[in-house]
Amino acid sequence: ALGQIAAIGSLYDARKDQILSQSVFFEPLSKDAVCRDRVLSKQCEIRRSGSLMETFEQLGLSPELGLSYLTGTGPYTAKGSAGHLAQKRTSDAAQEVSVVCNEVTIHDTLGFGTEELQEIVDEEVLQTEEATHVVTGIWWGTRTAITSIASPVCSIPDAKAKEAQLDSQERVVEYLGQLLTGKVTTAYTAFKEISKSLTFRVNADIDPSKQSARISDFDSVCDFIGDIPGTLKRARAGSGVRIMYDLVPIKDFTQMMNRELEREVQIVQPTDHEYQKRVLFLFEKLYATRANLNSYLNALSQHELSVPKQHIETANTNSFRLNDLEDRLKSELCQDLPRARDPSFKGRLKLINPEWEADIREFESLTSQYVAKMTFESQITALGIKYMYPKDTETAYSEHESDIYTLYYSDAAMVAPSWKEHYTKFMELARAKNSGHLVYVVDCDFEAGQELRVPRIELRENGQIMTKDFVKEQQSFAGKCFVRAATPRDMEKLPAKLLDSIRRSVKIRCPCAAATTGDCFCRICKRAIFYLKDDDYLYCNCGRYKPANAAFKCLDPAHGISYLKYEDSEMLLEAYDYQEFEQHNILILGETGVGKSTFINGFMNYMLFETLDEALEAPDLHWAIPSSFKYTEMNNKKLNTFTVTVGEETKAQKYSLDGESATRSCVIYVLHMNGLTLRLIDTPGIGDTRGLQQDKENVKGILQTLKSVEKISTVLFLIKPNLSRLGQVFNFCMTELLSHLHKETNQNIVFGFTNSRSTNYSLGDTGIPLQKLLTDKKTDITVGYDNTFFFDSEGFRYLAAYKTINKEMKERINFEKSFRNSAEEARRLVNKTIRMVAHEVRKTLSLSDTRLYIEGLKTPMILINKIADEDQEEIEKHKSHITEFGMSNSALEDKLKMTIRKPVKKMLPSPRTVCTDDECRTVNRDAAGKEHVVYRQICHDHCYIKTTNELIGAPEISTCEAFDYSSKPCRECGHEWDKHQHISYNLTVEEVKVDDPNILEIYNSNKSKLEKAEAAIESLSRKKELLGERKEFINHSLASFGAYLGSTAMVKYNDATITYLDYLIDNAKKEGSVDSQRQ
Repeated sequence: ALGQIAAIGSLYDARKDQILSQSVFFEPLSKDAVCRDRVLSKQCEIRRSGSLMETFEQLGLSPELGLSYLTGTGPYTAKGSAGHLAQKRTSDAAQEVSVVCNEVTIHDTLGFGTEELQEIVDEEVLQTEEATHVVTGIWWGTRTAITSIASPVCSIPDAKAKEAQLDSQERVVEYLGQLLTGKVTTAYTAFKEISKSLTFRVNADIDPSKQSARISDFDSVCDFIGDIPGTLKRARAGSGVRIMYDLVPIKDFTQMMNRELEREVQIVQPTDHEYQKRVLFLFEKLYATRANLNSYLNALSQHELSVPKQHIETANTNSFRLNDLEDRLKSELCQDLPRARDPSFKGRLKLINPEWEADIREFESLTSQYVAKMTFESQITALGIKYMYPKDTETAYSEHESDIYTLYYSDAAMVAPSWKEHYTKFMELARAKNSGHLVYVVDCDFEAGQELRVPRIELRENGQIMTKDFVKEQQSFAGKCFVRAATPRDMEKLPAKLLDSIRRSVKIRCPCAAATTGDCFCRICKRAIFYLKDDDYLYCNCGRYKPANAAFKCLDPAHGISYLKYEDSEMLLEAYDYQEFEQHNILILGETGVGKSTFINGFMNYMLFETLDEALEAPDLHWAIPSSFKYTEMNNKKLNTFTVTVGEETKAQKYSLDGESATRSCVIYVLHMNGLTLRLIDTPGIGDTRGLQQDKENVKGILQTLKSVEKISTVLFLIKPNLSRLGQVFNFCMTELLSHLHKETNQNIVFGFTNSRSTNYSLGDTGIPLQKLLTDKKTDITVGYDNTFFFDSEGFRYLAAYKTINKEMKERINFEKSFRNSAEEARRLVNKTIRMVAHEVRKTLSLSDTRLYIEGLKTPMILINKIADEDQEEIEKHKSHITEFGMSNSALEDKLKMTIRKPVKKMLPSPRTVCTDDECRTVNRDAAGKEHVVYRQICHDHCYIKTTNELIGAPEISTCEAFDYSSKPCRECGHEWDKHQHISYNLTVEEVKVDDPNILEIYNSNKSKLEKAEAAIESLSRKKELLGERKEFINHSLASFGAYLGSTAMVKYNDATITYLDYLIDNAKKEGSVDSQRQ
């Protein structure tokens, strides 16, 4: 009924689900015309917070009537049980469980067989256009809806606890349903206890005391239920109120009354099921959004500390806007329903428009902006923590000298990836009992607050800022121990120059109860503490102090906030652990002018400071190499040039302002930091402005410097990032440097690109030609992220200008980015250096020695060739002398010498496997007729299998590589393995001229000058043969050294030298000094 009052005979419009004011009877019906049946039934329906359709079903509404009710335009009431439908959840977090009890008492129906009905039918009313049905029956009784409302379940963290609460709530409501149906008669005290956390709402057709609106607790609900039967008896003599109607189509009614309908009744069809779902979806979404918005508004009103007033005002405005949206939605539905129920309508219904979801979604997005902040505020205030704004901080800090942890946060910071760890650490600090420290929260979303994108926890000790990011510091120093001088007087200033002794990192077992052992760091300067045994002091950037005067504070939670000191000197000695700094050598190579010296100065600062601001706050400028540069700025349309000079020139290092090479000789710079010693080996650039000979001297200097180094962790090639093609100088320089490096260094070679700001700190045009050069030289080096590092000197240049001439360059933000990126790359380079296996320098130096050996063999080779040529000339003279004699025994002389084949045996440097099959060997005979075998087929040279040499078919030989290690046929000659043997020598056959014994006997009898000449020739020939053997030895040595270079050198020789010389000659021509350059 939903509050619509009708009598039997009232007209009904099914298109709008409304009872019309007219009746088909023009006189009231008599008692005889109405059949009254007494029907006594009570039914309960229990539901948790459900959908609209579930609520319709709980109240007994059809989907059609439910849709009509949603329009809000019909004569429906929000009073009585219909109020249950009108009640929408005001909070999205509250959980509701309700029971609806339908109690039926009487069913009145029209007696169609009564004669008087025919006489009182109003035929004119039957023709009413809007009428589609006639009310023919009324159900009397009462409907009662009781709803229990639980506190927001979102406040219960455990899912099982939430479900348990809902189960308890449902049991209470089930019990109330039993009271309504009369299955129980008294309130059960156990449910009274359970229901203490619940509130109640009652919507009833019969209100005994007219107080249902004020009922909110369990006892009141039970009392209300107890009064219903008595009140029902007094309502219409026990009938109650109208709760349902019976309808008959008007066409059927006229037929039963023997009347004719003169009009065509419009057919009313049920709305399409999909359209029903669509309408219910939109209203469900809208009501859920309203509940969410109401919850949000309620939360805003309770969290004015963390939410700007402007946002609260906006949220309230959105509430009114959402009401307007609901009104529009109902208005459109009111127009849609008659069309949807009209079979002849073929147009598009308005609520199908997808823009409705977008309109509702707009409000959904507005209810989550400050939820996280409000939740956090609740947690903070519950712990009694002071919640402040930035303008309040100085006053708060000045009131206390305790250690103060302050969380700086904002709405944006709460969605940063680092929020979770900052929140966890802060809550840990906030909940720490008996800690002696204070905790504050500063909301940076309000006035005077800087824009904060990430959270941070600041720690102050005795009013001094110890760290601006406590969480980051904790991560960086996890497992470590902070150390400081026990008292200010224990701290001494650093001496002007530290002793040049080995530094040792310091570990300590903390004197606290946790007794954790960790590396020692200074709390203020954040540098690793190191120990010098020569003077027995602990050092950091702040100063130095004796180990006995040190106080310690580890990061274990059990330590507390105080620094502790060892009072027992013996225990102190046992607690200390000193270890020498880990050392790594970085060899820096590159072309002249690439900026090696500036890079080293910048690198030192990048390793000491993470940001430009930190470097600017340091009292001094850190530098290793004297350098000088100029820069120009435009001021008032005038160009002003400034010269910045760092340090003073030395013999090894000169300023470079006019294109000359700055580094004149190798220098090693040492950088100590956090238990690590980096030795940067600065070298003169190849492509020296003083010429090719100076390049050779520079290489010698590099090699000489390397003799003082055992291992190199990193070979850093510095290159400019924007070379689209490699010129002659670059090609020569790279090839020259690679030719002096051992092949094993390809694992240690990395590339640093200077001036990388121009390529946005990425691999610019140089990448492709550099990879091509490395590939052409067969270095097995692939250019990639892991071995490329990008630096820029702009950050150091800004720092140097600021520190030396007190000048700030313009556009500081670019210099800050340059410094930060370069600092990150420097740390990445150091991390890679630490991970790499160091290269043994002796292997690289052996290449240099080998080249010296090759150079040394050139002189004897030239001398041997010269002597051989002179001896050959002498032999020719003697031959001419013999011819000139015209001796009669010339014919005999021609027969004097005979050619024989003579086997020559030479020992091999390593055994080899040869085939003894007839197809693979040659048998020769010497002058005495003895056979000698020459093995032509070498199946495996340099075979190191241990077996007996010169033994055919030795069992061990079956495991040779030539037989695939498994007795297979030889993969070189195809014969079986047992046809092979190991030999330790090589047998070759040489043709030798010897005297024929018979002719020699005759010839010897001739004592003439011819005999002497031939003796001279023979002596010279023996000498020539000896020289040949020595020449062959030298050739073999050169071949061996060359093979060694080929197998071990990164590049065997610099094939770019000639091109480079042509480049120098061309430059010299342009400068007018061709002759000197050619020389």
